[in-house]
Amino acid sequence: AAGGDGDGGDGDGTLVSVTAAAAEAASTPVLRIGDINAMLAEQRRALEAKWATLADACPPADDGSLLSPVELKLSIAVKHLDDCCSQLSQGVDYIEAMLKKQLLDAVGRLVTPADFQRYMDFHGQRLFKPEYAPKPFCFAVRRPDHYPEGTLTIE
Repeated sequence: AAGGDGDGGDGDGTLVSVTAAAAEAASTPVLRIGDINAMLAEQRRALEAKWATLADACPPADDGSLLSPVELKLSIAVKHLDDCCSQLSQGVDYIEAMLKKQLLDAVGRLVTPADFQRYMDFHGQRLFKPEYAPKPFCFAVRRPDHYPEGTLTIE
């Protein structure tokens, strides 16, 4: 697991190491609960170490200054949370791009809603005999002496 700004490291670009034995022991791409707990414990340790280091440089809370250790701790926690959210977003974007690429490679082109509708219509025709096939239903919704105000569709 990588460290660095906001991702479990202490902000100086160092990496949080994962032992080679733990990496080799994993037979599935899913992390074991023990590994997850170890990473979370290291993240917490690094965050608390950063708080302690910066709290020593901050003036005490009772001297009337604008920045006290409490505000400093809160700002570091919020920055860390922002970094975690950014990494989550990047991870989801990566997975989405990977799935889109796999779909494009499998199908050969981008599938649009119209393509999917044609696919469903084709297979729907195979399910029903022509006399039992569902018919589209669409009516204009009107009030007397008024222009149509909408449509009602059941597809």
